[in-house]
Amino acid sequence: MSPKKNNFKKNVFYALSFVTIFALTAMGCYYFIINSWQCVVIDISFAVALLLNVIGYKKFRRLNIAVRIGLGLGALSIISIATFDQTMQNGVFLWFFTLPLVSIYLLGKKEGAFCLLDSLLLPLSRARHLFTS
Repeated sequence: MSPKKNNFKKNVFYALSFVTIFALTAMGCYYFIINSWQCVVIDISFAVALLLNVIGYKKFRRLNIAVRIGLGLGALSIISIATFDQTMQNGVFLWFFTLPLVSIYLLGKKEGAFCLLDSLLLPLSRARHLFTS
């Protein structure tokens, strides 16, 4: 990969990580206000884990590993919040669409497509559950 493309990918990783950390912290504050303690713990824990992932990247300089860890944490965060916040009125479902696009961009077409398929399975199974119950 060219240094220019790698630098751009690194900047995107930083930007998306910090946007996600901010969003998780903001949602943690919202859940704190409405006394949904499980969601507070989940959001703040994943925000801290993402921050540690960025710090780990700065120390070890392994971008692909940091991207995979970050995407994995993002997927786990979405699944966890979707499990405990059954109404999903707070825009959690938007992350179902954002994460696959980011994974295709940061990981490439082939590996990103696998992430896309994985991330589509949960919303489809959830939609099936909503329509059958």
